[in-house]
Amino acid sequence: MGTSPPHSVGRAPSRIGAPSGPDRGSGALRIGLLNLMPDAPATHAQFARLLLRGPQAVRLHSLRLDAPRGRAAPYLLQTGRPWRAAISEGLDGLIVTGAPVETLPFEAVTYWAEFCALIEAARARLPRTLYICWSAQAALWHAHRVPKHALPRKAFGVFRQEACSSSPLLEGLGASFPAPVSRHTEVREADLPPSIAVLARSDRSGLCLLAEEDCRTVYMFNHLEYDPGTLQGEYERDRAAGRDTGPPAFDRGLAAPGVWLPAGRRFFRNWLADAARCRLPGTVERRPAWSRQHSRNIGRIGRHALETWAVHRDD
Repeated sequence: MGTSPPHSVGRAPSRIGAPSGPDRGSGALRIGLLNLMPDAPATHAQFARLLLRGPQAVRLHSLRLDAPRGRAAPYLLQTGRPWRAAISEGLDGLIVTGAPVETLPFEAVTYWAEFCALIEAARARLPRTLYICWSAQAALWHAHRVPKHALPRKAFGVFRQEACSSSPLLEGLGASFPAPVSRHTEVREADLPPSIAVLARSDRSGLCLLAEEDCRTVYMFNHLEYDPGTLQGEYERDRAAGRDTGPPAFDRGLAAPGVWLPAGRRFFRNWLADAARCRLPGTVERRPAWSRQHSRNIGRIGRHALETWAVHRDD
């Protein structure tokens, strides 16, 4: 495959199927992005903005299902690489986006069997996996039989998320941070097994961020990757389709366009730093296993690991 140069914020690279990002030697992280969204180029550009412009060198590989369906299928068949080949050759981390199938039962999704195979391969072979929105719900259902619950009305807007853990993934985000929410369903804390830690939640929009196995698998239900205009675009799309979606709602003080962007940059920087830490010999199992019961107490270990590697800190 060819190599694409770094591209500017808000603009998709010229060859999204090729690995993109600066090649700063063998230290670059190999991150796969399985993009299940209908507007695949715009979604790719959002993640590229967050992953390729931090201090950590990243090679971003666009992946696809064997037979992608929907509006983005022709694009993904042209640009994406089959996920099995990428995982077989080795990735340092995998990000799986949401998908426009949230209201369907999991088993009714046409690619469900293949998606379950992906989850199993990631659990067996990858050091870090981040599932977002629907894919987070789907991974929890497949691995732990955690159900999703339909909401009476779409959760839609920007809401303040309270940090309830000292996890290194929340390093620098403060006691709370804003996050865009766009969901018809939710996962409830009462349904979680003890092995899964709640890292952030909102009284208004529910669970935000979960982690298990010392952050090896992370579940994000909200959308820190969104651009400033994404929520408004979703609202206009829903209204044009005749859906009963109200305009985005905002917690007090969070109505400014893109108010969540600093939090998004920091969260993805933290996740990449954690993936980089896994590449260092002898460090993968040094932090204790996660559980909801003691997630508040173990962050000092993760903070020390982040502070040790200066390349991962903010400028």
